Amino acid sequence: SRKEISNSQVRLIAAENSVIAAKISRLTSDILYLRDTIDLAGISTSGNEKLKKEWIAFSNRQKIYDQIRFINMSGDEVIRINYYPKGALSVPEKDLQKKSDRYYVRDSLYIKKDQIYVSKLDLNIEHKAIELPIKPMIRLCTPCFDAGGKRIGIICINYLAKDMLDRISILAKTSRGSIYLLNPNSYWLYNSHSSKYDWAFMYRAKAQLNFASMFPDEWKSMLLNRTGNG
Repeated sequence: SRKEISNSQVRLIAAENSVIAAKISRLTSDILYLRDTIDLAGISTSGNEKLKKEWIAFSNRQKIYDQIRFINMSGDEVIRINYYPKGALSVPEKDLQKKSDRYYVRDSLYIKKDQIYVSKLDLNIEHKAIELPIKPMIRLCTPCFDAGGKRIGIICINYLAKDMLDRISILAKTSRGSIYLLNPNSYWLYNSHSSKYDWAFMYRAKAQLNFASMFPDEWKSMLLNRTGNG
């Protein structure tokens, strides 16, 4: 019946919300742990070999962080650990990048101690272009301070959100209809029926391809009831 289908969809949305909430909780715990390693070891303008080794070991153990970085107050990467399936590596100093123009750096440089900035879910950008193959990413940042309480920069982790999207995909297989994961501007982040509209907001030519423009009545209904079940 329609009521049974509706109840099933409500339960499915609750399960998906639980997956996302549990994952964000895990990520926030991890970034605070990494922040604590800086508090213990300190940070210098170069070297930081002990810290790099610890972060490489952490990255290899977790397998879900594309990058772990310390970024200074000028927006420059000082330490960057890249994760690869064959093993995490520290990026050489000559290849470190300036990230002062990235929104997540600007938004997190001056947040309060112990606050954690969680970015929107979007695609990774390298050298001002979308990295291919695409990497859905959530970035978490938290500020770091020296022993005297002076703000010295941020630690930033790039979570490979395919990990979370794959879990949602498994849940979606139990649905009788299509399952959509939309961002606040109604763009598709995940569509169990078709992926051709996913990440349209990242591409200028696809700017009009969103749920609100294709299903305006349903989008209004979702905004009114805020359950995620239109």
